[in-house]
Amino acid sequence: MERLGLIGVSWRTVDGQMLERLTLPAETRELDLTRIREQTGVSEMLYLSTCNRVEILFAGDGSTAPAEYRTRFFEALLDRSPEVGEAERLFRAWGGEGAVEHLLLVAAGLDSAQLGEHEIRGQLRSAHELARKMGLSGTRLDFLVERAIRVARDVQQQTGLMDGRVSIAEVGLAAVREHLVRRPGPVALVGVSAMTERCGEQLQKAGVPLLVVNRSPKRAEALADRLQADWRALSDFQAQPDSVTAIILAAGASEPVLRYPTLERLMSGHGAPLLVDFGVPSNVDGEAARALGMSPLDMSAISRRAEQSRDLRRREAIQARQLVDEALVQVRRQMAERNLAPVLSKIASRYRQTADQGVERLFRKELKHLGAEERRAVERFAHNLAKRLAHLPSVGLRALAPELGIEAVETFLQAADESLAQELQEAVSREDGFSVSVLEDGG
Repeated sequence: MERLGLIGVSWRTVDGQMLERLTLPAETRELDLTRIREQTGVSEMLYLSTCNRVEILFAGDGSTAPAEYRTRFFEALLDRSPEVGEAERLFRAWGGEGAVEHLLLVAAGLDSAQLGEHEIRGQLRSAHELARKMGLSGTRLDFLVERAIRVARDVQQQTGLMDGRVSIAEVGLAAVREHLVRRPGPVALVGVSAMTERCGEQLQKAGVPLLVVNRSPKRAEALADRLQADWRALSDFQAQPDSVTAIILAAGASEPVLRYPTLERLMSGHGAPLLVDFGVPSNVDGEAARALGMSPLDMSAISRRAEQSRDLRRREAIQARQLVDEALVQVRRQMAERNLAPVLSKIASRYRQTADQGVERLFRKELKHLGAEERRAVERFAHNLAKRLAHLPSVGLRALAPELGIEAVETFLQAADESLAQELQEAVSREDGFSVSVLEDGG
C-alpha cells in the first residue's frame, strides 16, 4: 500500500464560507499544523492554502489508504466528527500517481480558477518552506514539490499560458482599471501581501495615486516607499478613512477589517469606492457592505469572472498539459528507481555471493591444484559472470516498475527462492521511497 496522498477542496467543490473554515489563520498556522500532524498520524505533510483552494499533501503510514485520511483531516480541521459520508463529500482525495499528477497540475496553473495562474508557484514554494522549517516535509515531499515548482517554471517559459491576464490578482486588477476609467482617483491597498504588492506595482506604473494601509506601520511604510505612496496605520484608516476611489484588500486577518462604521464613513465621501476583496476569510463585512448598497468583489465573484475566461486559454493549456505529462513520466521513473535501488543491490549481491560460494567449492575440490594467480583469474571470471547474470533481471525490473508499479516487482520477487525472496521483500519494506502504481480519486 503506497503512502503518498493528497486531499483538498477548491472553488469548484465548496463555497467561500467552507473555504474560509478550512483556511488556517496565519497567526496560529504553525501551532495548528503541528496539532494536525499529530492528530492525523501522517509522517510528512504540506498545507497549501490560497484564495480559491486548500490542499494537503501527505505521506501516510503505509497501511491506510490515502482516501481514508479524509475523516482524520475533517476532524482535525473542523474540530468535530463528520456525519456518515460527510468527509467523502467534502474532500476530494488522490493517492500515489494521482496525487503526483494533481500536484503538478495545480503548480502549473492548470487547475486554477484562472487558467494559467502563476501566483500558485510562489504560494506552493512558501508552503513548502514552512513545512521544511517545521520539519513536516521530508525527502519524499521535498522531491515532489521541487519537481512541481520546476514544471510550473517550464510552463511559464515554454508556453504563453501565463502571459496576459491569467492570475486572480490580474482579474481583480482589471476591475480596478475599468473602474478608474469612469472614476479616476487614489486607490488604497489594505494589507501588505504578494497580492497587494503586485497590484500596487502595476497601478504605480500607470501613475495611479496609492495609499498603503496595514496593521503594522513599519511594513506599511516600507511598501509605501517602494511604491512612492502614502501610508496609514489600519486603526487610523478604520476610524477615519481617506477618500479613495477603490480599495484592494488582501490582509491576513481571521475576521473582517472593514466593518459597518468604516464602510459608512467611506460612503460619506465621494460615493462608494470599489471594493476588491482577495481576503480568505473575507476582509470586508459582506452583510454590512450590502446593507449600505455596496457590492464588494469578493473571491467568489473574482473566481466566477476568472472561470469565464478559461476557454480563451485552452490552446496554450494543451502544450502545458504535455509538459505536465512528460514530467509525470519522469517522476514515475525516478520514484520506481528509488524503490528498486535496494532490490537491485540485493540481487547483485546475491549473484556475487553465489558465485563466490561456487568458486570456493571448486577450490576445495576440482581446482584445488591451482596457484594464486589462476585462482584470481577464476574469481574475476565468476564475478563478471555473476554481474552479467544479474543484469537481465535488473533491466527487466527497471522496465517493469515504472509501468506496472512496485506490486508487479513484488510478484516477481515471490517467484525467487524463499530465502532470496525474504531478503528482497525486507529491502523493499526498509526503503522509505515512494510507489506510484495506484491512482485513487475519491471525488
